[in-house]
Amino acid sequence: LRPQQRAIVTLSRALPARYPTKRSQLVWCTLGLVSRAMQARLVEGRQQAAGSANTRPPDGSVSPFLFLLPLRAQLYSVALREAPGSHSVLSNRAACYAQLGRWEASLADAARVVQMKPDYVKGHYRTAVAQQALGKATEAIAALEAGLQLEPGNEEMKEMLRELKSGRSAGA
Repeated sequence: LRPQQRAIVTLSRALPARYPTKRSQLVWCTLGLVSRAMQARLVEGRQQAAGSANTRPPDGSVSPFLFLLPLRAQLYSVALREAPGSHSVLSNRAACYAQLGRWEASLADAARVVQMKPDYVKGHYRTAVAQQALGKATEAIAALEAGLQLEPGNEEMKEMLRELKSGRSAGA
C-alpha cells in the first residue's frame, strides 16, 4: 500500500463506532476524497438516521460537514504518523486548524509545509492566512509575495495582498 492508502486504513480503524455512516466513508469524506454530491448523500443519510430535518442554511454558506472539523484535524494527525513527509496532508491539517480558529497551530503547520516544499503555493497562502489572523500583516505580505513569485496569476493571493497592503497603508 502507498502511504496515503495506509493512512486511510489506519484512520478507518481509529474512528469510533458511534458514527452512523460507514467508517471508511466518513474517513474519505473528512479527508475530502469524495465528491460533494457523495458528501451530501452521506449527510442526508446521517440526518435521516437521526430523525432531523435538513440543517443546511438556505444560502448553503455553512458546510454540512462543519461538525467534522475537530475529527478531521485528528485524522490528519493520524495520517501524518503514517506518512510524515506528506506536505499535502500537513497543509490540509493547517487548513482545518484555520477553520477551527487555531491560528498558532495553523501557522506552525503551514510554516512546516513551506519548509518541506518551498514551491508549494498553498503552503505560502495558508501561512499568510494564519499570519494575518494573528495580526502579523508584514509577515503575511512576505508569504503572499513568495507565493505569487511561484504562481503570479493566483487571484486569491493577489486580492489578499491588495487588502493587506491597503490596510497597512491606511493604518500607518
